[in-house]
Amino acid sequence: MADHFKLDMTNRSTRITIFKDVSDNFAEEYREILSGGSNQETNATNEPMTPAMETVFSEIGKAKSEEAEISADADAKPKRKSPNTDNGELARKYAVYNYKKRLNRRSEQFRTDAYMNFKVPNVQFVTLTFDPRTFEGANDLDICHNAFKKFIQRIRYDYDNFVYVASFSRQKETNNWHYHMLCNFDTEVRNKYIQDKWSYGMVESSPITSNSELQSCISYCIDNMYEVAWNDLHAEKGYLKSKGLIKRVTYRSWKDDEADDAYFYLSQIINSTDKPLDQSSKSVTNLFDQEVMISKKISHKVFPELFDNAKVATLKKRNKKK
Repeated sequence: MADHFKLDMTNRSTRITIFKDVSDNFAEEYREILSGGSNQETNATNEPMTPAMETVFSEIGKAKSEEAEISADADAKPKRKSPNTDNGELARKYAVYNYKKRLNRRSEQFRTDAYMNFKVPNVQFVTLTFDPRTFEGANDLDICHNAFKKFIQRIRYDYDNFVYVASFSRQKETNNWHYHMLCNFDTEVRNKYIQDKWSYGMVESSPITSNSELQSCISYCIDNMYEVAWNDLHAEKGYLKSKGLIKRVTYRSWKDDEADDAYFYLSQIINSTDKPLDQSSKSVTNLFDQEVMISKKISHKVFPELFDNAKVATLKKRNKKK
């Protein structure tokens, strides 16, 4: 048996997932159970625990025993079976539960993409609407997405390194779709230019001048995602984004080519002032009916050297005034 951990690192925080007392075949189990069959989790190694790891794990034994006591108390109580519950209702509740988790992951990913790829003052918040008098299909999401794609292509004809994230929802008055976009335009790009490239309706754009304003715009986009998530976006993408965005960095202790870095950065976190804070702990059963404790922690210790600087859209030479 061994202990393993995973670091999910962004330019804002580091999330630590700890797997205690896992089998020697842990990498294969992780691939099958936690990654949904992904081929990324391979090449397990069994590194001994460092003093840093001992520190991280020191609280897990206590949490595990407390959880066992709670579980024993729950088992001792007689369970009531609702006469109105059938398999169909259970399936519906399970589907709702899973979709809520999916929405939470989606909103967290949007937030991560935005914070990692946009920096004040080189970021603008843009609202794009459709005019039904000149644009047919403003109620059809596929048609609207196609128009948005052409809009992005027109901008990229003029600008290098243009990146964006965008949410979409329906307008309450007309039920037409509209977009809220964060993009890496600097303060020199005017609303008139964006309006000319959009051409399907009204545009409202404004440079973001503070981190608090950026935070508010990100939250507003996420709120718009939730507005249509239940009725309109089942089996649909929750938001649109550029390819090539700066992504989080992941290190896993059980991978041969990542283990050294994983232990190095964990040691840096443990020895910093940003000690890991507990988020959750739970016990799961693996493929061999063995109990595995999974604990999640977070630290605000960050490592800027791991991430590229946020890009700024730059006007192509052929479009610059001579």
